[in-house]
Amino acid sequence: MRQLWRGLLLGVVAALAAARAHALPPDQVFERAAPNLWALQLIGPDKQRSAIGSAVAIAAGKAVTSCSLLPQGGQFALQREKSVVPAKLEFSDPARDLCQLDAPGLQVQEPARSAARIGQRAYAIGYERGVEITIAEGLISRLRDAGTDAERVQSSVPTSGWLLGGGLYDDEARLLGVVTMPARDAPGVVVAVPARWIAEIAGRARAAPAGAASAGSGGILPAPGASWNYAYTFRGLGAARYNLTVRVDKVAGGVVQESVGLAGNPPSPATAGLESLNFRTFPLPRSQTLVEFAPYLHVLLAKNETIRWGTVAGYPVGNAALPFWTLSASNQGEEQVAVPAGTFKATKIEVWGKRQPPPGFVAHMSYESSRFRYRAWYAPEVRRYVKLQHETWSLNGQWSGEQTVELLSYADR
Repeated sequence: MRQLWRGLLLGVVAALAAARAHALPPDQVFERAAPNLWALQLIGPDKQRSAIGSAVAIAAGKAVTSCSLLPQGGQFALQREKSVVPAKLEFSDPARDLCQLDAPGLQVQEPARSAARIGQRAYAIGYERGVEITIAEGLISRLRDAGTDAERVQSSVPTSGWLLGGGLYDDEARLLGVVTMPARDAPGVVVAVPARWIAEIAGRARAAPAGAASAGSGGILPAPGASWNYAYTFRGLGAARYNLTVRVDKVAGGVVQESVGLAGNPPSPATAGLESLNFRTFPLPRSQTLVEFAPYLHVLLAKNETIRWGTVAGYPVGNAALPFWTLSASNQGEEQVAVPAGTFKATKIEVWGKRQPPPGFVAHMSYESSRFRYRAWYAPEVRRYVKLQHETWSLNGQWSGEQTVELLSYADR
């Protein structure tokens, strides 16, 4: 019996030793996995590239990423160090947030894959802010909604939310999953879709009804034909109320081309970029102006990071003798907001602006402002803001008015 136990013990020790022999230290995991990680870039109408996330190369000429990163009709490129490879969307599975890119010229070896196990060590690798490759370590903490399209591999790997589209690996540098949107009840940690789904993307895309797998329906920018109907009200000197309609005419290269107008009047063309962190203005009757900040800001908020910007452009100056504004914006987190179109769980953005008039300036016009506060609530399912409030204070410090815009209705296309 003693010999039997001794043999069993030796077998367990040998198995543990073998397991330790296969496990790699973090630097070797990174060394093996990194060649398959690429920065995902959006190519704009001006042919300039802007980083939007990461992608995982899965074979020669093929890569996968999170569909949430891909705007409707966009052109893309993959970059690693000095190598740049053009890419385009080949197959989309928005239900699983997994998209496949066709990247002719991409030369990589297919990565080994494995199924995640709770408690195993895991490493997330991707391009931080789409620019610098990084690695973070943790454990597989939970397997969520197994057997459904909502199945997710949840880890304890910390993230600021900027590793979207990157890879989640085990300690043998095998791919466990592709980093997807974080869960609302697990902010700040990496969540991935299972690696085994990669083999099913093409088949599911081909089997989907026509148009169901388009990047416009599964992505984060709206599709052409999408529209929003808003109520605009002004409280202050010269109160007013109007209905405002916005319709998407075209989406290409991360730029949304819109028609914006008051109900019953011919619309005017307008554009908004994927990462347009600036204000724009629309003239209204009775010498009023609608001031609107980054209508598609949810494209950036999808990364689930609290962001502060030192300077934001585009707020109207007014009198040429006045200085430009000093602006800052911050993510105030999620809250429920009720508007005529319904109640939404939205991310609230607040922008503050201030300026000091030059010495000797005479504040003789009541609409010239020295301070403002702008708040907007963005709901991802609406693909635009659902409410905004814009308050101003005059040069003498008196409250001078408030614009409010609330969503009345919307349609995807």
